[in-house]
Amino acid sequence: MTALRPALKEVLRYLGHHGQAMTEEFLAMAERCIDQVCRTAVPRHCTGSFLLERTEAGLKVGGTTLTLTGRDIAQLLQNSRRCILLAATLGPEVDALIRQRQAQSMAEAVLCDAAATALIECVCDEAEKTLAAGLARGERLTRRYSCGYGDLPLSLQPDFVRVLDTPRKIGLACTPSLLLTPQKSVTAVLGIAKAPPQPRQARCETCAFAASCQMRKAGTHCGR
Repeated sequence: MTALRPALKEVLRYLGHHGQAMTEEFLAMAERCIDQVCRTAVPRHCTGSFLLERTEAGLKVGGTTLTLTGRDIAQLLQNSRRCILLAATLGPEVDALIRQRQAQSMAEAVLCDAAATALIECVCDEAEKTLAAGLARGERLTRRYSCGYGDLPLSLQPDFVRVLDTPRKIGLACTPSLLLTPQKSVTAVLGIAKAPPQPRQARCETCAFAASCQMRKAGTHCGR
């Protein structure tokens, strides 16, 4: 169980809602599903702080096997000498809840899935606040950036979880098909920079899912 609770409007945003009318019955069901997810979730996260080494291959995460490749991550971390790797999960209990709802009510299953997606972002936001509070004066965190965003390869995911030892620390693993398990999990890198923080606007143009994103087609975004 977690004290964190995503706002209803955030959950609806993940469903692609953009102002259409909704019945009181549907909104009440959405609130119930949010409550169920929050009661079921067992959020855990872990982090690691590393020096960045600039090489021809990309940004090597110091002392590890992980090298961050691509123009987008290089631009994001251009003012960073260090980075933080973050991994977070809601636990397998939430996956089980969603599967259970799929067998009983697809409407509730979809709502629980959206609530869980919103909740894992809340978990990451809280972890980020804690990280920011521990920085030296004048330091700032960049926005979070995950494998699969822009041209940062999803194929880095196994190295990412290995470096943070997430299977042992928080029960988070990566499958051979590069999916995280439990499914409601996130990995991300943040730079530690001296420069002023970058605006946290949506970056749809760098997202690997931009072409097929239903939220973008509806004129909104996921906020990542």
